[in-house]
Amino acid sequence: MVLLGVGSATAADATTDDPGTGSMAGHLVDQDGHPVVDAFVSVEGDTTFHFASTFTDADGFWRLTRLPPDDYRVRFEPLDGPAQYAFGKWEFFEADLIPVVAGEEAIVDDQLLPFGTITGQLLGSDGDPAAFAQVFAEPVEGGSFEGVSTDEDGLFTLRVAPGEYIVAFEAGGPTQYAFVTFDFLEAEIFSVGPGETVVVNDQLRPLGTITGTLSDHPGGPVEGAGVHATEVDGGPSGFTVTDEDGGFTLQVPPGRYRVSFDVDQLSQYAFGTLDFSQAEIFDVSAGEVVTVNDTLIATGAVEGRFTNRDGTGIEGVEVNLEPLEPALPFYFTETDDTGSYHLLRVAPGSYRVRFTSFEENFEQYAFGVVDRADAAVIVVDADETVVVDDTRLPTGSVRVTTRDALTGEPVMEFSLFLGIEFVHTTTGEVLLTGVPVGTHRITFASADGYSYRDLTTVTVVEDEVAEVTLTFHPKARVETTVVDAVTGEPVEGVCLIPATTTQFIIPEWCPEVSGPDGRVTVEVDRGGVYHFLAWPRDAEGYGAQWVGHHGGTGFQLAAARVTVPEGGVATAPVVRMDRAGTVTGTVTLPDGTVATSGTVSIGNEPFNVGGGLGLAAIARQGRYTIDWLGPYQWPLYFDVPGYARQWSGGSPERHTADRVPVVSGATTTYDQRLEPGTEVTVSIDLGQAFLVALNARTGDRVGVWTVLSDPELTSPVLGPQRIKFVVIGGDSPARFIGGDDFDSATTYTIRPHRRQVIVLE
Repeated sequence: MVLLGVGSATAADATTDDPGTGSMAGHLVDQDGHPVVDAFVSVEGDTTFHFASTFTDADGFWRLTRLPPDDYRVRFEPLDGPAQYAFGKWEFFEADLIPVVAGEEAIVDDQLLPFGTITGQLLGSDGDPAAFAQVFAEPVEGGSFEGVSTDEDGLFTLRVAPGEYIVAFEAGGPTQYAFVTFDFLEAEIFSVGPGETVVVNDQLRPLGTITGTLSDHPGGPVEGAGVHATEVDGGPSGFTVTDEDGGFTLQVPPGRYRVSFDVDQLSQYAFGTLDFSQAEIFDVSAGEVVTVNDTLIATGAVEGRFTNRDGTGIEGVEVNLEPLEPALPFYFTETDDTGSYHLLRVAPGSYRVRFTSFEENFEQYAFGVVDRADAAVIVVDADETVVVDDTRLPTGSVRVTTRDALTGEPVMEFSLFLGIEFVHTTTGEVLLTGVPVGTHRITFASADGYSYRDLTTVTVVEDEVAEVTLTFHPKARVETTVVDAVTGEPVEGVCLIPATTTQFIIPEWCPEVSGPDGRVTVEVDRGGVYHFLAWPRDAEGYGAQWVGHHGGTGFQLAAARVTVPEGGVATAPVVRMDRAGTVTGTVTLPDGTVATSGTVSIGNEPFNVGGGLGLAAIARQGRYTIDWLGPYQWPLYFDVPGYARQWSGGSPERHTADRVPVVSGATTTYDQRLEPGTEVTVSIDLGQAFLVALNARTGDRVGVWTVLSDPELTSPVLGPQRIKFVVIGGDSPARFIGGDDFDSATTYTIRPHRRQVIVLE
């Protein structure tokens, strides 16, 4: 029998020559109790991050001395097996923390865990063994990557912790997955148990070649440029760097590619264009060589000095060249110790120049303005250098005070952003000094228990103090109790998500959940009529519901209406939680092929965040699974990149969508074939921003046009439906087209299955 554990020897027994340190020692044995020889042993401190390593000897013994007192994780890497941690753990975060005390030695004896094996042979596309290719076992969930090289016969063996793996191959081209695919989502998943051997034989797919040279505008070679081959239809891409002769070679799967080059901060497509839509598309077949020789476009330069008012240069100021045209790059650099800066390879076009110092808390545009809209337009021509000198603006001060919208009393603790400066105070007012002269927006303000709804501007005059008062509106509170629908017992871990008939967003996170007594409180920014979605954040096994008067529902308009007074307290109906059911299915595209990306949910996630609660990914073979809905009838929202956002049954609107029945403890199958939608081209000049289309009845997001430097962009929208537009980002805070808010915004009609152009002001 092998005894695993940790102990400590006396100070006299400890092997250390530093009385302020301790040591660790132990034996490592295999499954049969035999010593493990030449295993790599390493330790890492939990707080000191001290790292030390050694190897086991012929008896499996190891010792590490002069370790600062701390808790340590111990890692074992045997020659013929996967790494593991003491005591008997596969994962870093599961490893035991073993204390080391000054003057003492911690004893750490451990035994290798049983592992599995992935073995096989890799053949080249010609059928011969693929010698010295890299093979990786990538865990499907957590765990460590294991890698090895094939031998001269293409054979490989990987020892892995028990679990599920995808096997990947790298042999001078893009990563290929077993079996014979470049698509990670199509990769086979291999289950490997303790002591099991899984055989994975595979063959490399035939590749094509993209080769060529990149020359500078005068004709010389460009060394060190990044070269990207991007597959037009979303397949794998390739990357390399040009050599000293400007040459490059990429091995890529058969397909259609755009080729782009990155030099300094300039990125261009072959042949000689900055515009993605104008890039040449190259068809590459297996075994074919496609030659792409290109020359960098003629460029200009921007340089100058940024100085104090006495003419001395300011070091470390960030200089940004902001493009006014869609294809132009965004450039940045910093001033040197003389205040000088230089931007090379600047593509011809129109720009704004912005100067920012986070150390000094100022931001301004050339020439001497704080508002982007007032900035000078800098035109750069090929083979010319534009000099943009600027001087730091004089400054004044801003005193910010606050008031409660209901009581008129000051709000003592609050935070705000003015320009790039963030401040927080507990005194009810703050004095900001060194603020550049000009008119500034207070772009953000917050205080616990309050909402801030106003757009506040303040004009700063040199050496004067500008006064501004922020009005904070007390948030309202809604209280209720969450219980089990059958037993009536309190349910812990459920949160309430407020919604109106025109605003429903699934948040990233629910900060407040019901406690052990089932009680939960949620804040809303303003008074009004609300519905509430109960979300089982930490209530495993329960399903989400729209809260009704006597139980849950999957249809928002059937939920209880709760009237909340401004700044007051309201009580919602008791939330009676039912057990969850499952919905699964396949999402197909309009042409009948399966979707390979996207999400399925019951509503919009936070805009431009990248996810929220309750998003089910569309993964392998177009499959999705939702297991967090209560046993009601639910409309489902399908969001697949490149296709019109739509609801179950191909509906453009949530309230008219098919409702999918969910049964507690059972699985419902619901497949969705996406409708193509209308290609909507929106014409508007906003600078860089997002234009978002919202359904005019529900407020759900139905279309997004991104980075509107280009005044005309196209996105699919499902018709027929009525929509409204809101602009997010750019030079101004969010604003609705044609009105001050959602209710007053202009309504536009989308017609089904036809192209449509909408001109916005």
